Order: sequence, then C-alpha cells, then structure tokens
Amino acid sequence: MDIRSDADWDDIKNEYVTTTISTRVLAKKRAVPYSTLRSRAAKEKWYALKEQYRRDVGTKQIAAAQKQAANYHVKLYDIAYKVATQLETLVDSGDMVSLGLKPRDVTGALKDLADVLHLRSDADMREQEARIRKLQRDAEQAQTESTKQLVIRIDPGSDNSEEVPQAWLE
Repeated sequence: MDIRSDADWDDIKNEYVTTTISTRVLAKKRAVPYSTLRSRAAKEKWYALKEQYRRDVGTKQIAAAQKQAANYHVKLYDIAYKVATQLETLVDSGDMVSLGLKPRDVTGALKDLADVLHLRSDADMREQEARIRKLQRDAEQAQTESTKQLVIRIDPGSDNSEEVPQAWLE
C-alpha cells in the first residue's frame, strides 16, 4: 500500500461523515495508515459529526415528505372543490333526469367527497367524542383497579383462626 503523507484530511473527513464508509475501508481507499485515521477521527469527533449529518439529512427528508404530502392534500382539495361545484351546477340546472342520474347518485358522490376530504358530520363527531370519553373512563378504571391491594390479616390469637405456620406470620 502506497502511504500518502500529503493526504487531504478535509476530504477524507467529509467522505467519512457524509457516507456509510467505515474508517478501515476509508484508510485503505485513501492510502493512509488506519491508526492515524482512527486517532484523527476520534480526536476530531468524526463519529458525532456523522451522526449529526444523518439526523440533519433525515430531518430534511421528513420536511420534504411533509411538503409533498401537503401539496398532495392541496391538490386533492382543489379537485374535490371542482367536483362539488360541478355537482352543484348539475343539481341547480335540473339536468339530472335528462342525463339519467338519480338523486342517490349525487348524494353518493357527495359522501365520497366527504370521505376523501375527511369531513365528518356533527353526529359522527359526537360519536367519536363519546368513544374517546369511554376509552378515557376505561383507562382510568383500569388504572384504579391495578392499584387496589388485597390485604389478608391473620390473627393467631383469635378463637376462629386456624393454625398458621410461623413463617407466614413473620
């Protein structure tokens, strides 16, 4: 192996931090002594930098995914609004019968739009709130029941007591 004394340590550090390469493989690839690279990496805390870089990249990827999801939702709402407008125009014009449509077709389309947009009626919201309250009560009751203790006292001096091993009483 041709050992380089003029190694570009900034490039080596950058490659280690921004890739998944190990220090041993990097030392071989860059033709620098492994012990030198390892000690320099430890001294300059390359591993911490690598972890921070990974977190930053992950954060950027999450932000990009959230932005893409938000754009998708905006497009979905725009399309749903256009469809709702067309349905409204159709109902107002009275052309439903001539087009062979029944009121059920329109109400079905409206329900589909509500599902796509995650819209809930007041009754649905009340039902959901009632379920949440029930789950909270059940959780509180379970917590209360888990803290109950059963205490059995045995009075060996009582006439009604049976003979109890002495070890139980200690």
